Amino acid sequence: MVCQQVTSLDGLPATPIDAPVQTYHPMRHYLHCVRQTIDVVQEPAAHEHNMDGALATLRLPDQPQSSRVKVYDDRIVLSLVMDAPLAAYIVTRVSYRLNNANAIPSSHSYERALVHGPVTMTIVQELRGDGTQTVPQILETLHAMRTSLAIRDCFGHTMAVRVADGDVELAELRDLGMSSTFASLRRAMIVAFADQMAHVQRIKLAETDAISQDDRRANRQAAGRLSGRARCLSSTLDALVANAVPRLVVARLPRALWLVKKLWDGDDDSQAPGPQVDATRFDETDISVRAGQIASLIPVDAGCSTGVRAKLLAMLHDFDNANRTHLQPRQLKQEVPLQTRLSDVDRTLGRRPFARTLETYGDRLYSRSSNTATAIDEARTQSQEVMDVMRVCHAIILTQLDAPFDCFVRQTDFFPAGPFAAGVAPTYYAGLWSWTRLASFAGSSTFYSALAGIGGFYIGMVVLVVTAMVVEHAIDSIHSMRARRKRIEVDYDKALTCTRQAFHLTSQPFDSIRETAIAERLQADLSIANEGYTILKWKNAITAGFAGLGDKSPISLYFYTIGDFWVKWLFDVARVSQLRTALASHVYIGVEGPTEAGKSELLTMLTGAPPGVFASGSDEEHRTTEIQSWISPNRRAIFCDFPGSDDRDGELRDVARLCREMLDIVIFVVPCAGSRAAGRVPVLDEITAFIRARTLDLRPFVILVNKVDALDYHRSNPQRFTRSVAERRADVVTQLQDRLGVDVVIHSHRASTVNVGPHPTLIHIGRSSLDDVVLAYSSHAQRSYDEPRALSDCPPETDFRIQEAAKQHHLYTLAQAGAVADVESIRQWLRALSPGCVPEVGRGRQSKVLHGP
Repeated sequence: MVCQQVTSLDGLPATPIDAPVQTYHPMRHYLHCVRQTIDVVQEPAAHEHNMDGALATLRLPDQPQSSRVKVYDDRIVLSLVMDAPLAAYIVTRVSYRLNNANAIPSSHSYERALVHGPVTMTIVQELRGDGTQTVPQILETLHAMRTSLAIRDCFGHTMAVRVADGDVELAELRDLGMSSTFASLRRAMIVAFADQMAHVQRIKLAETDAISQDDRRANRQAAGRLSGRARCLSSTLDALVANAVPRLVVARLPRALWLVKKLWDGDDDSQAPGPQVDATRFDETDISVRAGQIASLIPVDAGCSTGVRAKLLAMLHDFDNANRTHLQPRQLKQEVPLQTRLSDVDRTLGRRPFARTLETYGDRLYSRSSNTATAIDEARTQSQEVMDVMRVCHAIILTQLDAPFDCFVRQTDFFPAGPFAAGVAPTYYAGLWSWTRLASFAGSSTFYSALAGIGGFYIGMVVLVVTAMVVEHAIDSIHSMRARRKRIEVDYDKALTCTRQAFHLTSQPFDSIRETAIAERLQADLSIANEGYTILKWKNAITAGFAGLGDKSPISLYFYTIGDFWVKWLFDVARVSQLRTALASHVYIGVEGPTEAGKSELLTMLTGAPPGVFASGSDEEHRTTEIQSWISPNRRAIFCDFPGSDDRDGELRDVARLCREMLDIVIFVVPCAGSRAAGRVPVLDEITAFIRARTLDLRPFVILVNKVDALDYHRSNPQRFTRSVAERRADVVTQLQDRLGVDVVIHSHRASTVNVGPHPTLIHIGRSSLDDVVLAYSSHAQRSYDEPRALSDCPPETDFRIQEAAKQHHLYTLAQAGAVADVESIRQWLRALSPGCVPEVGRGRQSKVLHGP
């Protein structure tokens, strides 16, 4: 390899042609040049060992320190930790062998928490998100990445990566269903609301007709107290609201309401709001005029209901009455004032707005009228009140989390002695000139000479001050201009990334909750977050962290200092982490359908819950009007029974739609026949709207055509029963196709059992049709006679609900063949999606002919 001589034109280096650039620019050419240079001054035998040792510190190691891989529904992520400081600069190729050919991953990136620490390399292979990639293809790609991944550097060295079985992880449904941070706040409120409903329902269902007045009063008091889960979530949400900074609430309220509108109503078409209304020009004397001006702080197109707007206006008036500066924009060089929090000045919401609203709702729900029409009116009013408070709290929290860059930092001042130093020379000459001129008029008089000296001194001081002010303004303008160039655009994600850099935390590619690492750092100080010494402690920690990054720091400490608000924001992030962790602790499974469709019976059999936990709405007086839920002991699932989809008032259906969004798995129940078969129309409309809205929604769902066992069965002609079952199922499919269109492709999560990793259940994206998700179903096929319990959970001598042995055995045969679903079929489906959510396999599916007493 020979170096090409650098040519020049008029004393300037000439631009080389493409071929020499490609030939002589690579690192291997520089290495060749270094070797040639050393060979000139040293003997090869003397330096060869040292040269190889130097190269060993630059090139990739033979193997990484650790390696892990996790399979998601849309990607395979492989994470490597290695001692290779220059990995980002020397890696030239990443590949693996797939189908006897080299395959290139979709992307790879590097991250380093400490300047002298190991490097984390993340390699991502995207999977097809349209459901066309089969499970064998996914496993083949996973196996290829695990066993044949090769990373080559510019020195010609290749690092082979091998991932052991124990380091392979398959993402669970909880990981894949994790909402974004801002959406998680909404989901936490919905979960707390639903849990409080279920808490009151359990109290009411436990009552008997013979209950005493004292017990009724005690029950009402219990209904007015929060359930354990509602208390946990609402206390964290209320802490976020109570610690909000009023001035920032006002400044960011238009944008927060815009975000709330997007998250709650799915409105992605509206434009982001403009800058804050300048409240410094609001009328100071006329109360009515000022009230109208304060109302302008809430955008007209914010999508607020009457209740939300009224609560926000009352809050703004409380701010204004406490201190009118709360409504005024903050100057860029000012700290965000943390001395006053929302709970100190707001009488409308107070310290526990969400918890107090749920407590009031629980008390009113318990006391709700037994008259159906009156109860529906009360439900409408009470539910709307809760949802208004939820939106207000959500908006207030977002004003704090979605703060701009200027809230996190404060622009530094230049060195103050500079302007005065610049004014020394003008001061000296101005004073000397003034004294000389005044002394010439004074003559030989000592008194007038002294006055001339004093006059010269004061004139010099004036010149000094004026010069300093001019120079200060010039330097300040230059400093501010340079600071603006160092300014970075910050949103919630960017602020989180900067904070992790300051704390030297690598972003773990497998963390579904990114706030967890920060929350663990702050956990010990969370109870004293508002104390001055706590704020100073973590403010210094952030500053020291950025200083340790040197030139790689995203924040220039020469132009900016860390503000107190950054610490307050950190503790808000820690509380958000608590919420998201609580939500991720369970899988939410909901059953929805019209009254008397068999939801309560299905849930009782699926979960093994005691009889009466899920009340049946079998008549007009006892219709299901509120959500019921069941948390099975030692299980990670919460099962919910939703209000009847055929209720005459839309309020109950709206509540069901709202609460449906908290679910990870949805089961729709459609009646096959019976006294309320007409109730199929509303639930089919609900299912149609649900499927149409599934643009990015991959939640698994199934539609059960229930009570097929009620169809006529003749032992002499069982095929007729089979045809009737198929016709009823096909009828539901046809009605849905008429609403949706014939060629409906449904993308949703599926579960497949594989022999990989410690939890061998692969959640992947599958393609389904309506024929795949609509199933004929019978609860009675595997139900005990006396109570709604699955036969697999009962002793062998338990009698069957379906007494006719031939009919029960025929349903057993159809279930074994997959033509009819029963409780064992649904349990198996749920068990695959979320292991441990339903009782483990007991005696299995039972036949009266084969296993009956």
